[in-house]
Amino acid sequence: SCGINAEYGGAAKLRIGEGMTARHGNLVIKRTAEHVIVTLPNKVSVQWDGLHMAVIQLPGDFPRDRTCGLCGKYNLDPADDFFMRFGRTDVTDNAIEFGNSWAYPTYYRPCEDVDLDEVDPCDYYPDRATEAEVLCFKHLYQVPFTSCHNRVEPSIYYENCKRDYCGSEWRRDQNLPLCNALSAYATACDLAGRPISSWRSLELCPIDEIKEITKEEGCPWEELEFDFEADGEGERDIVDTP
Repeated sequence: SCGINAEYGGAAKLRIGEGMTARHGNLVIKRTAEHVIVTLPNKVSVQWDGLHMAVIQLPGDFPRDRTCGLCGKYNLDPADDFFMRFGRTDVTDNAIEFGNSWAYPTYYRPCEDVDLDEVDPCDYYPDRATEAEVLCFKHLYQVPFTSCHNRVEPSIYYENCKRDYCGSEWRRDQNLPLCNALSAYATACDLAGRPISSWRSLELCPIDEIKEITKEEGCPWEELEFDFEADGEGERDIVDTP
């Protein structure tokens, strides 16, 4: 199985199923129905859905100006959040140029710079654009998503939903572009303290189908396996079952 390669002083092997929490010292790994959540000893947490989205949260007392990248510099100054890398150590106001500078190619997924002139994919696919407007509005502006509108403004998610629906070819036959957009809004609502319960159904983005897609993309959901090395100082691994 796979999920996260975690090294924390390493020697025990943990198998973490859905609904379980594993602890090794101050490292905590939690599985929910849709996410893996890793909380580091410094209280930084990384929440990953296994497919397309990761959320990184810093504790309120985390030192300022100690981060960089797509999440910004965490210094209460939004003007320098688009700080680039790879020799381009200046700030840009172009989100695409900023994203290009932080792209991390791999052998299996090489990256090419995206054209800096922003293009709306819906302009190229008018039929998809019509479908996107209907589907994205139908779900984001109806129950149960409306219960979160006073916490998380839905308009940006609506616009992103349309763009993704028009432009993404990834698993279109399984409606994954729409499901990813709705999942992103639901996650934002959960983090804002207004979780949206039971938005999935047998007809809309069923979780079992999403899990199957996740497995096929190379990250099985049945269990996560982590290796830790014994440090000889009394650390032990604790797994909480549901």
